[in-house]
Amino acid sequence: MLDAVRLWTPFHIATSRRRLLVLKLDHLGDFIIAVPAMRALRDHFPGDEITLVCGSWNKSLAESTGLFDTIVGYDFFPPNGSQRIGVTQPHSEFLTGTRGEYDIAVDLRVDGDTRFLLSHVNAKVRCGIGAEYEFPYLDIALPKPSRGRLLDAAKAQHAFSAGDFISNVLVSHPLHWETDFSRTDCCVIFGPYATLPIGAYQATFHFGASGLGLASSLCRIELDVANRTLPIATLRLGRRHLRTGSAILTFTNPDEHGAIEFRVSTHGRPAAGAFRFFGVTVESASSDLDIRSRQWSRLLHRGECVSLLVSLLAERTRPSGTRRTLTKRRTADDVLCEEVRAIVETPGAIFIAPISRSPIKDWPLPNYAALIRLILNQNNRVVLLGTDDQRDALDAIGGPELWSDPRLSNLAGKTPWAALPMLFQGAALVISGNSGVAHFAAACGAPILAIFSGTHTPEEWGPRGDAVALTITADVPCSPCGFDDIKHCIYQHRCMTTITPEMVFDKVAQLLSLP
Repeated sequence: MLDAVRLWTPFHIATSRRRLLVLKLDHLGDFIIAVPAMRALRDHFPGDEITLVCGSWNKSLAESTGLFDTIVGYDFFPPNGSQRIGVTQPHSEFLTGTRGEYDIAVDLRVDGDTRFLLSHVNAKVRCGIGAEYEFPYLDIALPKPSRGRLLDAAKAQHAFSAGDFISNVLVSHPLHWETDFSRTDCCVIFGPYATLPIGAYQATFHFGASGLGLASSLCRIELDVANRTLPIATLRLGRRHLRTGSAILTFTNPDEHGAIEFRVSTHGRPAAGAFRFFGVTVESASSDLDIRSRQWSRLLHRGECVSLLVSLLAERTRPSGTRRTLTKRRTADDVLCEEVRAIVETPGAIFIAPISRSPIKDWPLPNYAALIRLILNQNNRVVLLGTDDQRDALDAIGGPELWSDPRLSNLAGKTPWAALPMLFQGAALVISGNSGVAHFAAACGAPILAIFSGTHTPEEWGPRGDAVALTITADVPCSPCGFDDIKHCIYQHRCMTTITPEMVFDKVAQLLSLP
């Protein structure tokens, strides 16, 4: 009797000029993070036709890279990154823009919310990140790295995000699971099967409830911790928990080899309301462990995940190519206003981009005003960057006294994205939060100082480039929370407010070798 065997071989696509379809539908920061992977894709497929589908807000930047033969604009997400649920273009427009046959279709987004679009593309090979049970239509799949890290004596606290859990909920999002009680009376969320040392712990469940009010008595929401499917701690949520957005369960793990499971279940159907689950934070209850001692070095950066996907695709299809730079052409000087052109011609300024599209990621503007004063005292020129709708907010920084200094400029709305590389090439330093500007500056080779909020870890999302890329982040136990709206934070935004202007200026002085 013959042994059962399985054969594996790369996808050899025998066409002289292959057609590739690339999906990158997220926002500016995610787009910039993926530029090295896009460049590698072009390197591997130098003579092939590559069509990019991206958000309309990234289309001009994508054109400036020179990496794509055709660029199609399709707004899967709302323009504002904090508006995760909003009006997007109809699916029919995606089908129209991607009509035709392709040899390879690849989705360069790490989160799986856009992956289903590949199933509607006529392609010989479909490639993306995710498990085979999630996306059975993928021909090439890079397993999504788990954010789960095992608790041990050196790491007394760990957060599991919504992406580490499994659920029967139909409405999902990379940062939370959501159930609409008007549609279903049963929601089950479970995972992530973490292995913990024997000992005492406390698990903080993070959630949000809206529209329930007095109707909360008509539904039952229960949390529990289980070991080998047997509950070891259970809690039914009351109105107080729903108002605060968190609940703590204490438990003891008796089995170091048992997989701990955290579960959420709902029953009942009030007239309206929704419940969102964001994840669980686990802390050791042992007082002799340092709760601040956490290690993130094993995490894969999102850019690394996308680059690994491209490398996997290249390995399976065995293409080859040459390397190109980030941008192919220089923005014409005639599209720059006189103020911007003067700054381009006088290098050495410090550029500051204080505002992102998600306020929860922003350092307070009064802190930026204090930082600018400290920098101006060292006789450095400061240039503020932002979009046109951010101009008034930047004009209000510091008041008339600060703006009386001619060394301070506001270029909000005066510089197109594609022209920023000209500014960054002569920058002494770029200071930004967790925004697209930070990734853009780093990708253009400028030294970058990023002030990172606790929503995400810089090890996964921080800017990277050939020059110095330094991030400042507060080591608070509630980070990373993954929240996209500041109203979900119940700790007064402490991940940002605990970072003082003096702390940031100290790093600025080190980077610029100031006295």
